[in-house]
Amino acid sequence: MLNKKFSLIMAILLISTMALTACEPETIVEQVVVTQIVEKEVEVTKIVEGETIIETVIETVVEEVLVEVTVEPEAAEPASSGAPNPETYTFVQFGDPDTLDVNLNYETAGGQLIMNVSEGLIFYNHTDGTSYVPQLATEVPSVANGGISADGMTYVFNIREGVTFHNGNDMTPSDVAYSFQRGLIQSDPNGPQWLLIEPIMGYASGDITEELADGEYAGDAVGLKENVPAEELVAVCEKAKATVVADDEAGTLTFNLAMPWGPWMATLAQSWGYAMDMEWAIENGAWDGSCDNWTDYYAPGSENSELTDIINGTGPYMLDYWTPGEEYVLVANPNYWRQPGDEIWPGGPSGVARIKR
Repeated sequence: MLNKKFSLIMAILLISTMALTACEPETIVEQVVVTQIVEKEVEVTKIVEGETIIETVIETVVEEVLVEVTVEPEAAEPASSGAPNPETYTFVQFGDPDTLDVNLNYETAGGQLIMNVSEGLIFYNHTDGTSYVPQLATEVPSVANGGISADGMTYVFNIREGVTFHNGNDMTPSDVAYSFQRGLIQSDPNGPQWLLIEPIMGYASGDITEELADGEYAGDAVGLKENVPAEELVAVCEKAKATVVADDEAGTLTFNLAMPWGPWMATLAQSWGYAMDMEWAIENGAWDGSCDNWTDYYAPGSENSELTDIINGTGPYMLDYWTPGEEYVLVANPNYWRQPGDEIWPGGPSGVARIKR
């Protein structure tokens, strides 16, 4: 009985070995001619003074030798685990975001992230760069609907209700106003705010300090605080805040421009005025909206912004994490305000994002 069991086990092992051998790629043995240099002992016959002398000497000889070479098979590629996960999209981009601060970001890699996570009042109409669709506003203002004044200097936006930030806070007109006001007083020389400061404030320099000491301390927060009277600093801040006015009760946001500005709508469609949660921003150390301390937040540079590596928007994606220089991961916002069928343009996206990560 024991012998039968032993024979059965050996048979199974033999079959298994044969099966594994059959699955393995075949090893190939090839014959190759190799040229090599060798040293050999050679007998040399000499006749010296009539006497025959046989000597052994070492000579270098070039030979061609036939050798056998074993060629190992290439490793088989691992079997595919199946189709890619349709809920995950992985891509490689050419650069890393400089900052996630919507008021400071002025490059493409950061803008791409921000435009998935945050939103503005209006957005470009699909492939048309000269017309717009509403986003956090309920409609695009025009002279015909009363949203733009006849002189082209006042724009009124009706702000959408029922929109929440990723942390659950409600989005209000005051949040949007704060987002623009913070950008104006921040006025970083390496940021995009000059695009808003000229039409809103009328400063051709693109810097909020143009009226202060003839702009001598542009980009110099310390110089401003030490050399410009406090009342002048407060006055400039109050002027900036008066240009962007929120009415939470009426649900409106009003821009009072310093001059008519043809590309104003195109400027608003970009990310430098995207809405941020005022309460959240202040909790994280950003400007608290006071005109008494705004110079503490003037021209910070991305490396000094309190919001440079965090973001809390209203968009279809939320930031999961960002490892600078390596990767960032976005995840779908399960509470996105745009309902299924409420397309941003005909045939455009709506509802919770189908790509989850």
